[in-house]
Amino acid sequence: LVKELAYLPLVSIGASIPGISSVVSDSKAAFKDLLCHLADFHKKKNIVLMMPVSTSVDIFVRRQAFEEFLTERGIPMDDKKIIYADYTYEEARENLRHICPCKKDVYFDAIVTCSDDLAFGCISYFREIGILVPDDVVVTGFDNQKRCLYSNPELTSIDQRIDLQAYKAAELLHKQFDNP
Repeated sequence: LVKELAYLPLVSIGASIPGISSVVSDSKAAFKDLLCHLADFHKKKNIVLMMPVSTSVDIFVRRQAFEEFLTERGIPMDDKKIIYADYTYEEARENLRHICPCKKDVYFDAIVTCSDDLAFGCISYFREIGILVPDDVVVTGFDNQKRCLYSNPELTSIDQRIDLQAYKAAELLHKQFDNP
């Protein structure tokens, strides 16, 4: 298909495609930086990942960053380090309710999620069982939706700068039209 489209000016956003100009963020580095910040600055010792079961390259890269972080820190990986929940607020709440039915069952001090909706679901559930965010458990998101700034507590979230990626892609596309 790429060969068939080779005559068209193309730019991919978010996925690297061989033979096509691409604009992608380095979510692996961003995720690892976040994990290191939680461990080094906030002194979090038991960080877990909430992620969907997915074939998405982005989700795979975030899990890979998490596992590399654990390995680099000498932290053993076990089944309790990853909590699965699809991309929804409701599923984050329900899966936490199943794993941690009450305050005393919360076995981690930070949870990094693969989307802001998951993070907001976590915050809501923690509030329900009397866990203070970020005092008792730190919760982080991914996508940096506008509501992160207005939530209480304000949500720390990785920003992929989709607007900047789109701008850079438009620049690349414009150059392809100028220099066929």
